[in-house]
Amino acid sequence: MFLLIKLYTALAVSNLSILTAYGAFAIIAKVQGVPLTKDILFTSLSLLTLATTSPRSLLQAIPRLSSAFGSVKRISAFLSIKPRVDPREILCTSITDEQKENTKDDSPSSTEILDTVVLLQKATFGWSENEPLVHDVDYKVTRGKVHMIIGP
Repeated sequence: MFLLIKLYTALAVSNLSILTAYGAFAIIAKVQGVPLTKDILFTSLSLLTLATTSPRSLLQAIPRLSSAFGSVKRISAFLSIKPRVDPREILCTSITDEQKENTKDDSPSSTEILDTVVLLQKATFGWSENEPLVHDVDYKVTRGKVHMIIGP
């Protein structure tokens, strides 16, 4: 929200500066009795736009610079955190060719057991124990494959 306020302020200030300068020019021309023809108006508006382009770019860059400094602070804070040690133990890695040769039973179930990470059989899920939403779910997560569970 703060970034939006800064961006709006930067844009509003640059546009208001052109309108203010142009209004002052119109008042001075009216006081001095000089008619404002389209040639004078177009030329003065072009000169005001050229004169305010650099300040406008600077004002528009302020929110971007502020965001960049904030990002650098967050990245710096993240990099200064101590590395987290994962206390979990990996019970087994994927099956090797040597292990495949040493198994007496060549059925897929004996080789798939080592690659299974999560196995759900007849699982029931819900927000509370009394009101289950999903019944009898069978699901197997295997190592090295991408799995997605999608739902409302």
